[in-house]
Amino acid sequence: MTPADDQDDPPLDADDLRAVAALTQDDLLAIDRAILASSSANWRKVALVVAVAMDAYPDQYYDVPDVFYSQRLRDLVSAGHLEAQGNLYRMRFSEVRLTLAGLDSEA
Repeated sequence: MTPADDQDDPPLDADDLRAVAALTQDDLLAIDRAILASSSANWRKVALVVAVAMDAYPDQYYDVPDVFYSQRLRDLVSAGHLEAQGNLYRMRFSEVRLTLAGLDSEA
C-alpha cells in the first residue's frame, strides 16, 4: 500500500468544473446510461466501471474526468440503481453491482 491509497479520490479542479458545467441534462443521462451499461449483476470495481463508461464516449466527453463519473455513480447508488460496498470515495477500493431497479433500466 502506498500513502496515496489512504486518500479519497481528488476533488474536481477548475478545468474539471468548467467541463462538467458545460454538460447538458442529456449528457448527464448519457453518462448515467454508460455507467449502468458498464455495471453488472456481479460485483465490479468502481474504477473498472468508470473506465469502461468513459470509453463509451471517448470523443464526446474527453474532458470530463473520471472523478465526475464516480460522482455520478454515487448518485446512481443513492437512487437505488446500483448497490455498493467499500468506500465510494475511493474508486480502487469499492465495488458496485446492478440492483433489480438497475437491471430493469438496462432492459
